[in-house]
Amino acid sequence: MALKQVWAFFLVLWSGIFSSCVPSFFFKGPTYDTRKITFQNLSLFNQREAPGQHPHWKGNWIFRRERLASVDQTLRAAKPDILILQEVMAKQDSPYDSDQYILGAGALLGYDWQSVQTETYRDTHEVESLSVVSGLPVYKDPYEDERKRMWPLGHGSFLAAFIVTMENQEIAIFNLKISEQVAGQGIWYQYVVDRVKEYISRYKLCNKRIVIAGNFESPVNQPDYQTMLEHLQLSDSSLGFCEQESNCYTQTTENPIFQLTRGDARPGRVSRILTHKSSLVYSSTRNFNSFNWQQEFKQLFAERKVNPTQNYGWISSIRFDRCQDSENL
Repeated sequence: MALKQVWAFFLVLWSGIFSSCVPSFFFKGPTYDTRKITFQNLSLFNQREAPGQHPHWKGNWIFRRERLASVDQTLRAAKPDILILQEVMAKQDSPYDSDQYILGAGALLGYDWQSVQTETYRDTHEVESLSVVSGLPVYKDPYEDERKRMWPLGHGSFLAAFIVTMENQEIAIFNLKISEQVAGQGIWYQYVVDRVKEYISRYKLCNKRIVIAGNFESPVNQPDYQTMLEHLQLSDSSLGFCEQESNCYTQTTENPIFQLTRGDARPGRVSRILTHKSSLVYSSTRNFNSFNWQQEFKQLFAERKVNPTQNYGWISSIRFDRCQDSENL
């Protein structure tokens, strides 16, 4: 009987150890950053497309400053932690005519900018860039010059890579601009997959802390697009937030600038933020869709109020899974 009691004691003791210790050691679930990050994706519109019968606005920095003033108002309200920006412009012979200088003096005061130049326009003496802009508690890459990358995809399309740090763990951000000519070519998806995998492998980054954001017009059900998501274990941050599809359109003829420049294009959601499947997404919606620009430009528009960008933006609040050293690709 005593032997049975001793055996029962050890059985209970082992059961307690197994139930309390083993799951936490062998079956430990994901651990997340202590706070979420708000990502803002937005194209600032390079003004290179002609507005129908109206006078061309390329190189017009009076017009651009008025638009950026409205962009600034929305950013002050949104207070994003990280911005992924396309079509960021600067005048070569005027340091004050640049998107970075104008927005950096307002809503983005104190933010850090990382940029790669993609185009030079000799007719207007302007340069165009892709940028990632971050504010505390997110820190820019101290090795920015060595680690940021840009890959041309052809026909005005580009992929750029940047690194930021949040709570002592790095996040790789891929800024993707896809033109209408390239959007229908499925081959670019595999090219993006290859470049992303090469980049995070080279710098020993964790695949659970990557973001791909930008403007690309490919249908969400396109097989090549779905294959890209599968290979990189990504999910669209809008998943579950777009019950009414039209409420998530970021290119639409409701926007006068889009109507004047690309009115024959199909409406849809082209501004996207993709993140790892393990990430927690708290909110995800379009923004910059308010017509709050008061300045009248009758020589350019018949409308009294104009949206500040050609396409609406997209903003998502995301919390990242933290990584172990063994989880690097």
